[in-house]
Amino acid sequence: MRLAGFYAFAAAVALLPALFPDNYFVVVIGASAGLNVILAVGLNLLMGYAGQISLGHAAFFGVGAYASAILTTRFGWPSLLALAAGLLAAGLLAWGFARPILRLRGHYLAMATLGFGVIAHVVMVQATHWTGGPDGLAGIPPLN
Repeated sequence: MRLAGFYAFAAAVALLPALFPDNYFVVVIGASAGLNVILAVGLNLLMGYAGQISLGHAAFFGVGAYASAILTTRFGWPSLLALAAGLLAAGLLAWGFARPILRLRGHYLAMATLGFGVIAHVVMVQATHWTGGPDGLAGIPPLN
């Protein structure tokens, strides 16, 4: 019975684009909310269930997003293939980062993940040729 409310909410959210196909605002807000829910669920799994403190969680999210955006805008990849490649890039980076870092515990782990988040932010802002710097990337095509 506890999941009935969740399923009703998920069905309502899934129907929003069909109910408002011409309302760009609803589609953008729904997509942003969906992405943030995915990020929050991942953070809940990591911090709530595994007990690992991650302060750089959003950096991996950003790496995947930038990887897929760069592949579509600069290299002309199809959107879905670039999305899969961005997911793979973020996963491989997270795996490579986690190998030495997961030996740390408590505050040391938190500081290491915070450091990675800060480094990722600086790279994303300073690598203007690839990321567009503070302005970001323009002309990202929709999923097709």
